[in-house]
Amino acid sequence: SLEETIQECESSQPDVVLIDMYLQDLNGLDVIKTIKERYEAIHVIAITSYEKEPTLVQHALEAGAKGFVYKTISIDELASAIRKVAKNEYYLSSDATENFILSRTTPSQALFELTKRESEVLQYLSQGLSNGEIAQNLHLSINTAKFHVRSLIRKFNASSRKDVIRIARQNRLLK
Repeated sequence: SLEETIQECESSQPDVVLIDMYLQDLNGLDVIKTIKERYEAIHVIAITSYEKEPTLVQHALEAGAKGFVYKTISIDELASAIRKVAKNEYYLSSDATENFILSRTTPSQALFELTKRESEVLQYLSQGLSNGEIAQNLHLSINTAKFHVRSLIRKFNASSRKDVIRIARQNRLLK
């Protein structure tokens, strides 16, 4: 939990912490922001297994992370990242660097190439509405609403509606 993470930072005062961007029931960006607000001297490295979200690197850095790596890196590279970040330097793995550059040149909305209707459906999905409720709110047939939900799942390379919402939040696509 966020409280446990903060308590651990308080008690151990580490130089560097690794924060998984997708903790169960927690948003890694919020954890990074909270740590940086409370403990300026603690440096954060964001770590994730989700390489298909280019804007995540940018958002982690904006939240206060000094480093960003993917779980596929070697132990030696992770050790190098920790040493560099401990010296108050930035560290991005090569894939993270590539994704950071991509995120700086492509707006999030365009990155996922959402239509106006898909954006509307996404907003309703984030509110927990069913396909029927989405159809009713947008004056669509239920089959059309289902089509747009499936389209979002495909475009986000997601496995579920919940996964779509998680990716959309990480990429700041929700209002």
